[in-house]
Amino acid sequence: MKTYWKLSRELSAGKRLWRLHVTGSEIRIALEDQEGNVTPIRCIIENMSAFVVNFHWYQEITTERGTTILKSIGDKGPLHLQPVNYPYPTKESFQPMRYQAHLIGTTYVYDFPKLFEKALHNVWVKAPTSDSSLTLLKKLLEAKDPVLDEHDQLAEVDRAPGNNTFGMVVVIVNDIAYKIRSFGPIEDQFSYPVTKYPRARGLPRIHLSTNSGARIGLAEDVMNLFSCAWNDEGHPEKGFAYLYLTRENYLNVQEKAAAAIRTTEI
Repeated sequence: MKTYWKLSRELSAGKRLWRLHVTGSEIRIALEDQEGNVTPIRCIIENMSAFVVNFHWYQEITTERGTTILKSIGDKGPLHLQPVNYPYPTKESFQPMRYQAHLIGTTYVYDFPKLFEKALHNVWVKAPTSDSSLTLLKKLLEAKDPVLDEHDQLAEVDRAPGNNTFGMVVVIVNDIAYKIRSFGPIEDQFSYPVTKYPRARGLPRIHLSTNSGARIGLAEDVMNLFSCAWNDEGHPEKGFAYLYLTRENYLNVQEKAAAAIRTTEI
């Protein structure tokens, strides 16, 4: 049996504690019949999101070329017809973002579609129906990622989770892993067309309120241009008199956006 572990460290009362979260496990079973024939079976269980458990059964079979591969039992899993000596995957690229969300007791934004799909499945299987084909429906939910195009209009794209470049995705929910889920100008710019989209089509609009408030501060592209007039150069803890721009940096800002700053010449 192979088990994958995710370790997270916590500090409490000056002591170092370790919390263990199992994200995946693989169990290999050898079934033997009365005639002595052995059938190797593998069960792979994954729970990357910590909320939705996925498991797949595979039978090890030998091909005509003499290689051993995995063949799904029931629904096709991600390792269907793959060699048994497949390399184990490394940690997902967005696992650190998911970990940030779990630390504060919430859900990573890109795990919500899986939760909705699981909840929808639970409702679906309980719904009475006379059409047997409906019970065979496999894909209950399809999620697409809207982005703003060059005209600030919504456009749907297929991209891997965690590639958002600002802190809001749809269903409208802020990303805890992006600037502590704060709400800034770009999130506001995105929220407006996303709100209009379902309203124009008579669709429900779901907002998962997880933002930490407004993101207020200096524009990052000019923040590093400012200098500080300290009261005592050798002792910054004594405070400063004012912030200032050198002539060169002042002209640099004026070229990009003349109205972006207000200054008094000294």
